[in-house]
Amino acid sequence: MLPQIHHAGIEKTPILVVDDIVDNPDALVDYAASLAPFPPEAGNYYPGLRLQLPQDPIVVDYVSAVCRTLAGLMGSAYGLRNFTVQGVAFSIVTKPPSELQPLQTIPHFDSPDPLFFAVLHYLSHHENSATAFFRHARTGFETMTPQRAGRFAQARETDKAVYGLPEGYVRGSTNGFEEIGRVEARFNRLAVYPSNLFHSGILPDDYDFDPDPRRGRLTTNIFLKGER
Repeated sequence: MLPQIHHAGIEKTPILVVDDIVDNPDALVDYAASLAPFPPEAGNYYPGLRLQLPQDPIVVDYVSAVCRTLAGLMGSAYGLRNFTVQGVAFSIVTKPPSELQPLQTIPHFDSPDPLFFAVLHYLSHHENSATAFFRHARTGFETMTPQRAGRFAQARETDKAVYGLPEGYVRGSTNGFEEIGRVEARFNRLAVYPSNLFHSGILPDDYDFDPDPRRGRLTTNIFLKGER
């Protein structure tokens, strides 16, 4: 469980990667299967199923173990003195490319708050998938802030006129975005990045969008709010 800190792009945004984050990841997969089927995600653009996790003992112990591991690392990577958990969910990508909305076909950010962080725990054996990070070419933005929102929105309108409406899942540099780094998926790997960093899941060509937690692209998504 040796942590790595990578720096993406010109802005050199830290991305924290920790392998073998928990001792028994198969127990989490079993737990996810016991809670299936998951409901469709509502309220955002996640292209699949997402289940907000209950305060069961296995969840409390799991999140506590992850936070203990991250306690010092978040200080080293991001200069945080503390953080709090904002949400924990199991997620599986299930929406086929033909059903995606336009905003699901380009890189996105979760929040413009630079102290909001996404923690992604890979719990499937789709090792040929990844999470990639991007720069918006027309503006040069790699992260979003409230101050950048207006300029970005205007530039995206120009992008639409140039590139048209994109289709399907992101595959790399495309539609006015340039890939600046990626974390390859690996079973029991944890990736942490600021939620305002442009990012997208990368799916393998043969991915079948299975909703079964034992066969689909199962992840745990933990969101943290940091303090400096």
